[in-house]
Amino acid sequence: MKTNQFFKNLAKTVVVMIIIGLAACKKNNEKEVVKNQKENLQQTVMHDFTIDGNKMTIKEENGEYYFADDIILGAQQFNLLKRLNNKELSTQERSLFLKDTKRWPNGIVYYKLSLGTSNTYALQAMQKISSVSPVRFVERTNQPNYIEVIKSDGNNSPLGMQGGRQELRMINHTNAGIIAHEFMHALGVQHEHQRPDRDNFVKVYLENVDPNFRYAFNKVSSVTSKTLGTMDLGSIMMYGSKAFSINGKMTITLLNGSGYTDQVNNLSAKDIAGLDDMY
Repeated sequence: MKTNQFFKNLAKTVVVMIIIGLAACKKNNEKEVVKNQKENLQQTVMHDFTIDGNKMTIKEENGEYYFADDIILGAQQFNLLKRLNNKELSTQERSLFLKDTKRWPNGIVYYKLSLGTSNTYALQAMQKISSVSPVRFVERTNQPNYIEVIKSDGNNSPLGMQGGRQELRMINHTNAGIIAHEFMHALGVQHEHQRPDRDNFVKVYLENVDPNFRYAFNKVSSVTSKTLGTMDLGSIMMYGSKAFSINGKMTITLLNGSGYTDQVNNLSAKDIAGLDDMY
């Protein structure tokens, strides 16, 4: 009798162990599936293009296309670059990208602020722009095309008006100057250090740049952009001389090898002239 009872108890124990084992396997499999899903979501693809001899890299991450660390291209803009890649361009094709970087009609930008207590800094940023340019910011009611300013783990914005709701994401949401920099991207303005003729004014040291951010030093192709005058080191769109340095050395210098002073407080005279030209 005791022997039979022993085997019955053993059988129960084995069954319980099997059930626990199956549950553990199921849990591990579920974790693996979640892990794989996260890895797929975070997958990064680097696209290399050559447009009229100008090489550039676009980072695709989570379905978004980054021309720089904080400039997001729309799918239509990205597909245009793919079409322009490695081909001779007609005059009409040269104007396609410029036309696709849409300006806000009549210079009116509708916005929604979702920064909580930091909303005041976004208002200051918009004031920095509207007080010196034809651009006007109007709080959204039900307009379909608008910018929503939100907190995020980085600073970035789509380039120009994309249509519909577009996010202006801020980690530095208590710095009105940096928010203004991102609003400039949303208006269609690119970085000064990425202008097509930058090599006439500065030297870029990619060997000092974090490899993960070398794409942030893309040069804009002259066929997809418009520049005014010479490089403006005082532009609110100009990066500092040690931007994305991996070793503490300068990543951008003047042609003579010296550094320069950058600022992200206010629009420069050339920034203002650029907005006047656009809007």
